[in-house]
Amino acid sequence: MGSLTVGFLGAAVGVLFALFGNAVVLPYVLRQQDQRLAANYRAPVLGWDKQMLGSLTRLVYRFLMPVIFGFVGAVAAVQIFGGAE
Repeated sequence: MGSLTVGFLGAAVGVLFALFGNAVVLPYVLRQQDQRLAANYRAPVLGWDKQMLGSLTRLVYRFLMPVIFGFVGAVAAVQIFGGAE
């Protein structure tokens, strides 16, 4: 199997992990944010409220995590399995 194929498989596994996090972990994280933060919470430096913080959390879980996990999965797969040729 070539390095490109191994890289694509690693990226696919990384994206699957991110999708699992989106489906299973994200609702838990949002629930914890809602329960733990006061209703009038404002982030100290940026002034974000609970709604903005929840939106940012959704953005990270839905868009950034698949990109990061896919890249790391591809690099890890090539490093682990691609050098055996």
